[in-house]
Amino acid sequence: AGVPMEPRGIAVDPTGSLSVVTSTQAPHAVRDQVAALLGRPRHTIRVAAPAVGGGFGIKDHPHDDELMIVVAALHLGRALHWVESRRESLLASCQARGEIHEVTVGFDRDGLLRALWVDAVRDAGAHLAIFGGGPLFAGLGLLPGPYRWERYGARGRCVATNRVPTAAYRGFGQTQAAFVRERVVDLVAAELDADPVALRERNMVTADAQPWAFGTGLVSDNGDWPRALRSAADAVETWPEPPDDGRRRGVGFCSYVQMAGLGPSAANAAIGLSIGGFESAGVRMEPDGTVRVTTGVTPHGQGQETSFAQLVADRLGVDIDRIDLLHSDTDHTPYSAYGTAASRSMAVGGAALVEAADELATQLRELAAHRLEADPHDLELVDGWARVRGGGGALALDDLAETAWRGIELPPGTRPGLSASSTYDPPSCTFSYGTHACRVAVDPDTGAVEIERYVVAMDCGTVVNPMIVEGQVHGGVAQGAAAALLEEAVVDEAGQPLSSTLLDYLVPDATFLPPIELERFEIPSPHTPGGMKGMGEGGTNGSFACVVNAVAAALPEIAGEIVRTPTSPERIVRWWSNREATT
Repeated sequence: AGVPMEPRGIAVDPTGSLSVVTSTQAPHAVRDQVAALLGRPRHTIRVAAPAVGGGFGIKDHPHDDELMIVVAALHLGRALHWVESRRESLLASCQARGEIHEVTVGFDRDGLLRALWVDAVRDAGAHLAIFGGGPLFAGLGLLPGPYRWERYGARGRCVATNRVPTAAYRGFGQTQAAFVRERVVDLVAAELDADPVALRERNMVTADAQPWAFGTGLVSDNGDWPRALRSAADAVETWPEPPDDGRRRGVGFCSYVQMAGLGPSAANAAIGLSIGGFESAGVRMEPDGTVRVTTGVTPHGQGQETSFAQLVADRLGVDIDRIDLLHSDTDHTPYSAYGTAASRSMAVGGAALVEAADELATQLRELAAHRLEADPHDLELVDGWARVRGGGGALALDDLAETAWRGIELPPGTRPGLSASSTYDPPSCTFSYGTHACRVAVDPDTGAVEIERYVVAMDCGTVVNPMIVEGQVHGGVAQGAAAALLEEAVVDEAGQPLSSTLLDYLVPDATFLPPIELERFEIPSPHTPGGMKGMGEGGTNGSFACVVNAVAAALPEIAGEIVRTPTSPERIVRWWSNREATT
């Protein structure tokens, strides 16, 4: 279950133009669906998401019950609102994963991975949700990961059941792909009595082979995948020896490649996804020198108010406090079919902002060059000034903005005002990557698992705000590790839900994870203006398999059984009790 900090909610005012305030990751998508449902022109509907307490995928599309509130408000001719309870969220909002993979792997006795075949079945629930089959499709596309498989094939099927529909969740199928592949790699290493790190490195695509074709129609942009593996393995070597307290210890690894920044639009259409893969942005410097920025991206905890402001401030040479970001309102922001999803915010939305800010910066340099009788290429924008490098004059940006909006002292052929916009349709996805490693302590008699140490080595291209990147990694690791050990939406044999409260559905608390070591390096993407790669789901994609691999390493007697999640205390005790039969 997604379990956002705040469940879904919607308020509808049908008087005058139709106004919808909703907890969503994609306001324009909600507006489009409401317009299609009602047969109304889109410009007569306003959708806003002023504050969204987390989404993790379950809020990236309108749900049936939300649309029913819109219809009811119009029918009654009065404002209505509805807020989902936590119980309703656990029972009725879209869930995730719910997949079974049958895997065949071919490998040589000398440790070369040869072939991988996966037959996957996904529980789609009682009806197919928006993006309901997408995670299976995306996961099978990324399942080869960072390794040089000679042959790869997969079959994916969605099945209808009487359960809640499954849909998007942080990782969008790539978490499952990493789990399947990285468990396979560890099982091969165990079969060969080989070191799991050495086996990974021997089969990993090297930096000089980039860009790499995965054999599924996807091609990476760049990267040094073995560097991340070596960095994580080196960090593990520095960890102190654990105490001898009778518990079993194991170290697990997971190397992943994440497709991030979904697009371009033409590629979406080619696979039947009728959603534009572009993002738009606008940047305007007001007469007083403040900067108004508009974006179609919708923050719900990712910190774009800070990182987007940094992108613009750096390019215009102004203080970040002079940036005003407007988002999440279909009446005032540029169109975004996706909103915030698929790790697209920085790689696509940020790229659009970079292009718009660079265009506005060019306008400022040309204005200043005209007044200072200098070459625009000799001017730099720094600390609120346009100044000639090496001396020779400077003008305050506030002064330039005021004269630009008054239409005076402009270069010939220049229109009054200072504004720029961009619509960026990426030529390709970006591919961030990394390796996670952790050490766990397991008590096989009680099934209790403690994560003692954790390291992430990763590359997400140009980093705009290191603190936000670190926070995204921490949150993602918590979600993936919790799915590995705690989280499960359980139903009994009759289909009755058994996890309808947070007493029954276990989520991590502040004591769940140790401090996370982050080893970060930057190889800018050649596809993105600014070089950013999406990374918001990488923490989840890596930690899910990493933690399970560590538990299996701690309990080698039953490692072959540890292929189902969560590896809960109950399951560990049962597997451990049956280990003689397993052997």
